[in-house]
Amino acid sequence: MSPDNSAMVMSYNSYLVALSVAIATLASYAALDLAGRVTAAGGAVRMAWLSGGACAMGMGIWAMHYIGMLACSLPVAVGYDWPRVAVSLLCAILASGTALFVVSRQRMTPVDVALGSLVMGGGIAAMHYIGMSAMRLPAICRYSFPLVTLSVVLAVLISLVALWLSFTLRQDRQVGSAKKIASAVVMGAAIPIMHYTGMAAATFYPSPTPPNLMHAINISALGITGITLVTLFVLGMTLLTSVVDRRFAEQTLKLESSEQHYQQLVESAQVVLWRRDRRSSTFNFVNSEAESLFGYPLKDWLTGPTFWKDHIHPDDRVMAESCCAQAALDGQPQQFEHRMMAANGRILWLRTCVRVVTRADGEVELFGVMVDISARKQAQEAAEAANRAKSGFLANMSHEIRTPLNGIIGMTDLTLETELTAEQRDNLETVKLSADALLNVINDILDFSKIEAGKVELEEVA
Repeated sequence: MSPDNSAMVMSYNSYLVALSVAIATLASYAALDLAGRVTAAGGAVRMAWLSGGACAMGMGIWAMHYIGMLACSLPVAVGYDWPRVAVSLLCAILASGTALFVVSRQRMTPVDVALGSLVMGGGIAAMHYIGMSAMRLPAICRYSFPLVTLSVVLAVLISLVALWLSFTLRQDRQVGSAKKIASAVVMGAAIPIMHYTGMAAATFYPSPTPPNLMHAINISALGITGITLVTLFVLGMTLLTSVVDRRFAEQTLKLESSEQHYQQLVESAQVVLWRRDRRSSTFNFVNSEAESLFGYPLKDWLTGPTFWKDHIHPDDRVMAESCCAQAALDGQPQQFEHRMMAANGRILWLRTCVRVVTRADGEVELFGVMVDISARKQAQEAAEAANRAKSGFLANMSHEIRTPLNGIIGMTDLTLETELTAEQRDNLETVKLSADALLNVINDILDFSKIEAGKVELEEVA
């Protein structure tokens, strides 16, 4: 202790103080941004984000601390023991890593917050006081116990607020940049408060004993500039990487959502969709409706080179393959109806549309849509059978009616040739006229029956 027992006068460079607050704010914003990226990642990527984020945040907090210390001016030359400076940097990185680990969990309980804030606050306090112990100057440093206690409590409380803000903001996906910046400003202003409270707890008294300068280095204005630039570069690159990763993650999420939506549409369609190589019959894709409709496992469709051809009705194979070949040749869509055999032995009628599609890699495939029209075919066949039955009935009935009608007309003609009274002749002529009209109707019915049966032959006459 000096003989006059007077404390050294400490003063602060306002520009460096402002710079330390700005770096703390930037480091806080990076912490808020990194919390979301660490949470969204998994596996090795999560560990990479956690490690890199801890280093970037730790360096930001450490740079704020040392620039804040360099902002303090004493009337003697001050050097810094670089091994202890390195230890203080390690404390800042560990504190930052703890914070990121806590806030990146899916759930954060009060116990997690309490333990995390204690570890983070203790790490920041350790960084500060280890950093101050690295000072090498001809003076003795004495601490005010109440202020030291207050600085540690502030470190823990600030850590508690930082953890809560980081967890809250990374959970809220709709949070805006303004809210995140405001939170970063609050954290950035709170962290230096702890630092300058800890600085106020120290009082330096001159000492005649020279300091140990074995590992001491002096920090010049150029060193301050270097620390600032390196810190800003690291934090800037961290934020840039985070922004780029977020954009890629959003695009990937949208792509996955679109693919999932497309897959749901494909699988929910009540038609069979398939793709196959243009030059072979091997299927590259078929949706689950094929298994539901035909009863064959999907792997049979995808592994059997001739599966589709083998299960087409023999009478329709040539036509089906010809339409597919024509679509592959000229690129024009082809539509045809054919039968296929299901696993349970049923014969299904299908309407198939085939067209050429080009994949993203430039390869050309045949894309087919098969619609089950068995019910329609059955209804059509039933209608045709009913129509044939009707025509047969009309033809039979017409013949049966025309035979006795011809007899009526013939006998009427014979009776008209005999001696009759005027009234009898008039009655018989009315009968004959009515019979002739009825015969014309029956002949028309027979003609319609022949037309439906396709047995009418047209004859051209002048």
